[in-house]
Amino acid sequence: MTSKEIKEYYTSNNIDKLYKKFEKSFNLVDSWSETMTNGDLMDENDIHFAMQQLTGSYGKLYSIASCFESLVIEYENNHMLEEEKTFDKIRIQDKDHCKAFGRNKVSDLRNYASDFSSYCNSANSMIITCQSRLKRLVVGKGNQGVGFSGESIKAEESTKVKKWYQ
Repeated sequence: MTSKEIKEYYTSNNIDKLYKKFEKSFNLVDSWSETMTNGDLMDENDIHFAMQQLTGSYGKLYSIASCFESLVIEYENNHMLEEEKTFDKIRIQDKDHCKAFGRNKVSDLRNYASDFSSYCNSANSMIITCQSRLKRLVVGKGNQGVGFSGESIKAEESTKVKKWYQ
């Protein structure tokens, strides 16, 4: 989605529709978080599947989070300028007042940006965890002479692998 589309959702007060549109991504992140929190044992296929889903969710949510963050800056500056116009002469205290006014006016946008950003951060952390767990599993099986799918490697291939590690 583009920032123009996000801005349209915001200006028309349809943010709930935007959340509804990305509900599947939020639920996927929550679901995998629950699976990892419970300590459910996952094999290579489960971890690979988790990485795929989390990466897809991260990609969708990241663009929305970035759009909201840019909208926060845009609207905050606009509100600051509006408030500055109400003063005849701007003093330092007035600038501080205008900044506070601008921040207050965009608090809802900050919350939306925070929601999407936090899910992005969560998905990113789980992707990194999946990558490290997958690497440990694959290296461990390689040292044991067992392939990705669990089958044994032929004796001649096993010696090639061992020579490579030396």
